[in-house]
Amino acid sequence: MVNRTPEHYVHADGMVVIMPARVAAVLNRHAKLDEFRLAHRGFDPEVDAVLLAMRRADLQWRVSVTGTSEAAKPELDPQLNWLSTTQVAAITGITDRGVRAAIGRGDLVAECPDGRYRISREELAHWRSRRQ
Repeated sequence: MVNRTPEHYVHADGMVVIMPARVAAVLNRHAKLDEFRLAHRGFDPEVDAVLLAMRRADLQWRVSVTGTSEAAKPELDPQLNWLSTTQVAAITGITDRGVRAAIGRGDLVAECPDGRYRISREELAHWRSRRQ
């Protein structure tokens, strides 16, 4: 896990915040910033520009980790964008039980569309980044 203080991201005497692309991806996916950006477009040009910059950083990061700019959906073919707990265990070098424990604690986000956990490659990349 990267242990940086908030001050690490604040620059120009507190007037500018620098955000890693992975953080932009988390915010876009889980805080639904794309929906907010579209619903409030034109309200404030500077907000529009920052949200669009975050979207671009999100897409660039996602492509670098998953090979596609599309966020995974549970209905997709598991071999393409989704991994089982066993596959994640093999990739990360921990046990299947450890992966399930991480899901249970809320550390690793997983979908359960058919009664079995599915972890997107994007969520796996987020989790691995937080663990370093």
